[in-house]
Amino acid sequence: MENLAEKHIRIYNTEKGNRASLEAYWQEKAYYCLPRKAYITRIYNLGDRTPTDIYDSTAIMVNAYFAAGMQAYMSGPQTKWFTIGLRNRSLMVKRNILDYLRDTEDVLYAMINGSNFYQEDIEGYLGLGAIGTDVLYIEEDLKEDIRFDSLPIESVIICNDASGRPNMAYIEYEFTAAQAYGKFGNIVGEEVLKCYNKGDYTTKFKYLFCIFPREVYDQGKKDARNMPYATLWIDRKTTKVIRESGMRNFRFMVSRFAKIKGSPYGNAVADNIFPDIKMLNQMEKTNILGAQLAVSPPLEVPDEAFLRPFNFNPRGINI
Repeated sequence: MENLAEKHIRIYNTEKGNRASLEAYWQEKAYYCLPRKAYITRIYNLGDRTPTDIYDSTAIMVNAYFAAGMQAYMSGPQTKWFTIGLRNRSLMVKRNILDYLRDTEDVLYAMINGSNFYQEDIEGYLGLGAIGTDVLYIEEDLKEDIRFDSLPIESVIICNDASGRPNMAYIEYEFTAAQAYGKFGNIVGEEVLKCYNKGDYTTKFKYLFCIFPREVYDQGKKDARNMPYATLWIDRKTTKVIRESGMRNFRFMVSRFAKIKGSPYGNAVADNIFPDIKMLNQMEKTNILGAQLAVSPPLEVPDEAFLRPFNFNPRGINI
């Protein structure tokens, strides 16, 4: 009988396998629209550059303009882009309540402006334009109060409830021994501790972080194990839960540019013009080949008729 860790590893692997064809499509779209993040089905190597067979950067630039425009209109750092209100509108006329709400807004804006929100926010809009789905994770931070992380779509699995709302998430992380020890302490396990103690910071270990709604919990208690959502950190290699906690709400903000019925993932802006993106890239390649043939056409030279090669450089002299 499988334990709790094995159960959630199985769910993650199953959901990951079910969307294999979708990941292949995401990879192709990211390749032409967001090449620096085109590692959905490929492995990233430090120092990788933009693919050399992309001949037209129109889709890359348009996606960047889309993301900049979305942030400017939706959540620009220069403007107040949200306000706090009450469902009972009759209370909104009382001065003390309005003052409290405005003071709360100022505190929230100070927290957001002091965090990394705007750096991660623009990454989310880039993902919406190219892939169609963005997952922004919020967590508490000792230095900045709150911290945001626009998760790479290849590492996160989203599941919906019966109403189509995201209520489960699985994220796979890869930590070095130093990173794992810094996050979990002595509970990381013997193998990680051995690597950490001997200074091996290159070997990496995989962990699965999952959040899901608790079916049974005591609402009268306020401890982490009696919160509406359970969180688990699982060691993939040993298939053991190394940390269990909880959250009061679902901290993953899942954005879909266009919703696909029955799927937790969305359609992107690029889906509407993806054939044109690929055609434009092929047309630009053809134009380059045509220009090269016009400038440096193939030449017909008699075999073994000359003792030295021709000089094809500009203003070259052939005697």
